[in-house]
This record gives sequence, C-alpha cells and structure tokens, in this order.
Amino acid sequence: MADAAARPYPAMPVDKWSRHHRCFSGRGTLAVTEIAAAAQQAGYQGVWSLEIFNDRYRQSAPAAVAAESFTSLQWLERHLPPRGQAGTAVCGG
Repeated sequence: MADAAARPYPAMPVDKWSRHHRCFSGRGTLAVTEIAAAAQQAGYQGVWSLEIFNDRYRQSAPAAVAAESFTSLQWLERHLPPRGQAGTAVCGG
C-alpha cells in the first residue's frame, strides 16, 4: 500500500518515487483505510507496519521519525472499524 500512497510525480519512474518519496498513512493519495478495512473483512488479523523510504525521514532525528510513525499507525487504527468487527488492527499493543 505504501508504494502507491505517496506517488507525488506520476512521470517519475516507480523505483525512484518508491525509494525516496513515500509518506505515512493518511498523508498520501491512496485510500489506505479502505484497503486496510477490506483486508480485515477478508480475514486479515495481523499487525500493520510501516516501511520508511523517504529522504526527509532519513535526514531527521530517529526519535522524531519513530514518533511520527507511531502517530501514523494510530491514525490508521482510528479510521478502521472497531476491533472485533472486521478482524483486528494492532497498533502499539
């Protein structure tokens, strides 16, 4: 999901934007919550995780990126159906 979430430059080669311009959940143009909810409805009960491929994040303090990552996962969990209704979204525990 993340690969398509931050596609800022449609004319840019996929490998370039995928490795340098990803963004956190809720900040791109991909319908992350709808896709995650569909995965839950299909029976997915695992955890959600992030892969941070963005030059700005690489240049930032690790603690700040970790905090922003956690906030992003919390955002995703708030926008999914409540646990137990359509699978389980796990965020921080």
